[in-house]
Amino acid sequence: MTTRNSHDDPKQTRAMSEDERPLVRHAERFRLTGAGQNIEGAGTILRVGSKDGNSLRLQNETVSRYHFEIEPSALGFVLRDLGSTNGTFVDNYRVRELYLPKRATIKAGEVTLQFEALGEEVPIALSREDRFGDVLGTSPVMRELFDLLERVSQKDLTILLEGESGTGKERLAEAIHLRSPRAHKRFVVFDCAAVPASLMESELLGHERGAFTGADSKRIGRFEEAHGGTLFIDEIGELPIELQPKLLRALEKREIRRVGGSQVIPVDVRIVAATNRDLVREVNRNTFREDLYYRLAVVRVRVPPLREREGDVAGARRALRARGARRRRSGDQGSDRQHHRGQLEAADVASVAGQRARAAQLHRAHHGHHRRRRRLERARSRRARRTCRPPSGRPRSPAQRSIWRGRSSRRAKSCSRTSRRATSRRSSPATAATSRVPPAPPASTACTSSASSPATSRPKSKATGRSGRSGRRTNNCLVLLFSP
Repeated sequence: MTTRNSHDDPKQTRAMSEDERPLVRHAERFRLTGAGQNIEGAGTILRVGSKDGNSLRLQNETVSRYHFEIEPSALGFVLRDLGSTNGTFVDNYRVRELYLPKRATIKAGEVTLQFEALGEEVPIALSREDRFGDVLGTSPVMRELFDLLERVSQKDLTILLEGESGTGKERLAEAIHLRSPRAHKRFVVFDCAAVPASLMESELLGHERGAFTGADSKRIGRFEEAHGGTLFIDEIGELPIELQPKLLRALEKREIRRVGGSQVIPVDVRIVAATNRDLVREVNRNTFREDLYYRLAVVRVRVPPLREREGDVAGARRALRARGARRRRSGDQGSDRQHHRGQLEAADVASVAGQRARAAQLHRAHHGHHRRRRRLERARSRRARRTCRPPSGRPRSPAQRSIWRGRSSRRAKSCSRTSRRATSRRSSPATAATSRVPPAPPASTACTSSASSPATSRPKSKATGRSGRSGRRTNNCLVLLFSP
């Protein structure tokens, strides 16, 4: 396509096509000043702390290793405290996460910083591709991610993928491997969350025969399996603290030693790690080694969730429809429907699983409360029935007689309460008419002594004044029986 300028210049100027124009997005610049330093950023995360590797390093003993970070977003600049010891204050208010105003005073420990949004926009290059491997994305944030991964895939660098579960970190790791010079070698996956902690070292590094109970043969680990290729370590935040030094040595020296072995084995692998945790917070909590984090986060990539990718839902729907049309033309309709259903289920698995788990938890709590209540009621009724039983034996000594009398009085009181409850619940004119026993006496006389009952009274001894042949007092409990 050609155009002629307005001055009838014979020179012709070629207009650039849409494919030749650079695809960019614009990000607002911001500035952070304080402690004799000045730093500006646009479109990238700025991290502040006392250790090397931060965007702004503050050499102060009251500042944590990773104190806070500022992340640009579509709604503004988000400040997040990274679990610091002394906290982060914005305009004298302690905050954990906050959208910053245009100007704000930030205090980290004893150091005071000034934040300012400059209002100037900086162009950031985006990828022209709307996919990276099997991952689709047409939003600017995904195109920016694709542009970064296209540049680092060709280099043999360790990459750390951070993001929520279900954002496609494993698909991105596989696409990085396929676009790297190691694409002709193996791509090995090791999931730290799916392996027990006791077997994790053996699975990762391998073991020799007889190294532990059940090791009947030699086994090579994932490092040796991925020799010359790429090792993807998923959920690296679940790695036990005891195994982290061995992984660090494998990354530094590029050599391993099997469990129970003495031979040092060199390995040539590229590491791509992924996690849904914030490893910076884990470092501040001393649950993840700082030196291992440095080795893993050579290239730190954050994978955004679907709620931050405006327009990607419609693009994914169109892509699935186009793929289904191609499969229908090829005659594979059944597998197309199954694949489409699987894609839709995978897109909603995180939210649906969370809702089901919450509903199941509430269901168990509700029914568990009623089960515990019924269990307590049954226990109370069993105790009441036991206390109403007559004594099985007679006391033989004065000490036993005193103890027995106290127990008998308690039984009598409990039996009276039980009789009143039974009378109020189960007695009625119909049951009283058909009962095989005479009507119950008043609750106060449900348990009486043998001396007060004419039918069971015995002549008292003149010497002791007590009833019966042995001169001992016996309490009998009258148990009421009602026919159904």
